[in-house]
Amino acid sequence: MPSFRIFYEKEFDAVQASRYYDLRQRVERESVDYILNADEQQYIAHLASIYAFDPLELDLSNVVTSRHEMEVPAERFPPGFAVRAGGRYKKPVVRYHIPFTGDAELLRCSPNPRELNTFEVFVEDNAVCFDVIAFSDDPAPVIAAFDRNRGLIERQFTHLSKQIENHNRSIGANAQSIFHARKSEIQKQHDFLARLGVPVKKASGVPTTFTVPASRKKIVLDKPAIGQPATLDPVLSETIYEEILKVLQDTGRVFERLPSTYYDKDEETLRDHFLLQLEPHFEMASATGETFNKDGKTDILLRFEKHNVFVAECKVWHGPGQHGPTIDQLLKYITWRDSKTAIVYFVHNKKIIEVLEAIESETQKHPCFGRFIGKQEESWFRYDFHFPGDPDRHIKLNILCFHMPR
Repeated sequence: MPSFRIFYEKEFDAVQASRYYDLRQRVERESVDYILNADEQQYIAHLASIYAFDPLELDLSNVVTSRHEMEVPAERFPPGFAVRAGGRYKKPVVRYHIPFTGDAELLRCSPNPRELNTFEVFVEDNAVCFDVIAFSDDPAPVIAAFDRNRGLIERQFTHLSKQIENHNRSIGANAQSIFHARKSEIQKQHDFLARLGVPVKKASGVPTTFTVPASRKKIVLDKPAIGQPATLDPVLSETIYEEILKVLQDTGRVFERLPSTYYDKDEETLRDHFLLQLEPHFEMASATGETFNKDGKTDILLRFEKHNVFVAECKVWHGPGQHGPTIDQLLKYITWRDSKTAIVYFVHNKKIIEVLEAIESETQKHPCFGRFIGKQEESWFRYDFHFPGDPDRHIKLNILCFHMPR
């Protein structure tokens, strides 16, 4: 069992500061829509429950003892004992057990104010334990050592308890302040856009559940760099690709927030909801017909001059065995250099964590896997792939998962 120096190893002030930093980061990571629409009181209570400390309680009135023996190095013996340097001698040891409840990590924190004295303890069976060696038959030195250690624990615990109590009393108000600061900044940004004086035009035929853009964004394809091969293939702008992914993500989040509305819809119906959101946002700069269209049961296509520059496959998750074939199906649609793709999974499993782990594992097994770029969110994965048999022709693949348990 590992020992540590009680109320000494890290400052409570630093631990508290770390919790507030994590709280701010959690709020910053929330989406704009969530901050603007979440129930404030419930969200603040949720934050407070996460970042409050589980109070530490020491039961100093119910200390018990146990006895064992240990070999004690000669160097630990008090003066006057006939021991040889370097030797070890068996002596009885009294072990004191102080019951406690709460966060055991707080036992390592030094309070403010603090005492510099400390000693080694360990945790066993919900008790703080320390040993006192009985070097002689006289119990007085053992009793004195226990009283000294007990007094130090009691004083340090009193100071630390006050800090913990103050933190837990104020965490709700501090969480609310951090939340309001984030919400205020978002509202300022919205007010700034409103003051630009450009009216927002609402498109007809778009579900009112979703936000409609002020105008359709033109999809302008990047010019290839000088020095490319003679057959010059334009590529879809990274900016537009990211905005397409954002529309997919925002639409999928609506599915998650309204499970009773969408849980029984099949892949094609859910795909059509994505199309309804993508079409009002974008228009091709040099193409005719629909910007986004469907070709097959579950895919979403963006075409330019009869070529597919963006392909998204929409699938209900049926297990790891389907993942490789889904990627294969996606790749067969791609013809351009640096093509952009996405896979959208609708997860009906009650536990989504196992699905996310399977996606991470199975994706890297695909023969066209290039590298894992990272996660945009917990259920949004970014990858680089290559064309079958051609490692120099790259494909960007994003995998987005939406949890819709039945």
